[in-house]
Formats: sequence, C-alpha cells, structure tokens
Amino acid sequence: MNGGVTLQPDDAQTSTFTFVMGNGPVHMKGIFTKVSDTVNSNSKQIEAASITNGANATASGNLRLTVSDAENYDTTSAQALVSGAQSAQAVDLKLDQIVSKGNGSNWENNITEFEKPVTLNLALDNYDANYDYTVVRNHNGKLTELSTTVEQGTISFETNQFSTYIIVKKSKAANVDNPSTTPSTTTPSTTPAAPDTDVTKPVAKDTKPAKTNDTASPKTGDAMPVAGMMLVMAGSLTGYAVIRRKRR
Repeated sequence: MNGGVTLQPDDAQTSTFTFVMGNGPVHMKGIFTKVSDTVNSNSKQIEAASITNGANATASGNLRLTVSDAENYDTTSAQALVSGAQSAQAVDLKLDQIVSKGNGSNWENNITEFEKPVTLNLALDNYDANYDYTVVRNHNGKLTELSTTVEQGTISFETNQFSTYIIVKKSKAANVDNPSTTPSTTTPSTTPAAPDTDVTKPVAKDTKPAKTNDTASPKTGDAMPVAGMMLVMAGSLTGYAVIRRKRR
C-alpha cells in the first residue's frame, strides 16, 4: 500500500486485515506466493503421508496434517468389525487450516468435519504383502469401516472427518470369493486322443489259413491224379501186347 500505510492482520478473523485510510487515494497491490500442504509426523507406524483434493477441506490457505501414534487406544472393537482381522494399529490424524498473515505468522484452525472428502495416503512402515489392509475410523465414538485401497505398501482412503484411525491387517480374501472374469484361452488339441486301453478289442484275424488234412484232397473238376493215369496206361499197354502176340 502506498503512503506508508500498512495492513494489520485481525487475529480474531481469518484472512482479514485492517488499515487506517488517510485523506488521499490508496493504492494496494497483493503479492501471493504458492505454498504446499504440509505433513508433520512423529509416528513409528506411518512412513509417509500425503493429502489429495485438499481444497475440499478448506477454500483458502493450506492444510497441515499431523500424524501421531495412538499407542493406548484399544483396537478390539475396530477389529471386531473386520472379517479376518489379524492385528491393528491406531493413529491420530489431525487436520489444520493454515493461512499466512504476511508477517511470518499464521491463522491456524483445526478442522474436524467438512462436506466433500479428501483422500489420505499413508505409507505403512511395517507393511506385509501377505495380508490385506482396511481402515476403521473412530469419530466421536462412532466406528466406520472405510473403503480402502492398497498399492505398494501405501493405503489410500477418502474421509471428511478427522479423529482416530485404526489400520487393520486382515487375511487375504480366498480366490473363490474373487473368481476370474478372464475367458479361458485354452486351444483345443489337434492330436487325436489315445484309445482307451480298457475297451475290449476284437481279436485280430490270422492271415494264414489253418492247416487241415484236406489239403491233399483233389478239388472238384481237377485232373486225375498221376498215379491213377499211370495204372490206366500200364493196363492199356499190356492189353495191346497180348493182342499182338495172338496175331502172330
């Protein structure tokens, strides 16, 4: 502001400044510097944390997420809500709106509820890939299991209420509960199946004729055997010789 006039932040009203206007015109120029949301964590269970869609929690300023272990929290009731629960760990998540006053200090307001949810991403320090994980929120004594996704050791979930959160480790769902929807690509075999060895096979026919005593017998219509012909010829010659002797 010109003329030596300075802005004074109103500690009672966020984003409100006051100044005393003199007798002449006042020119004011605002200079804004982008500041990111911050995370403060002293948790031994959460390796890292981040917020997505933070504008849903506050229309101005930035967010500060504070993560701390709730070591004395009894997780029994939360585990009872989760099928296959094996163990649980509780953390307190605190969300604050931070608005700069322009003099090195900030307006700070604790946020516990708002309309549209933000997405929280918590990287687990002791993540075990052999188990699934889910999150149960305890807000003002009401326990609610939240829809949770897990990717590479980081659990993500949406919430619009900030209190105590219980991270429940549970058994992986059986494959029968999640049948595959991928169609089978098995290619039918083109090789004919081997014959069933239990099926009775017909007895193979002998290609050689069986030997019998009839093999030496003459067939109907065949020539007279040689021995019989020799006897007939011998008889004819004898008769012929006798006739010639009588003629002589």
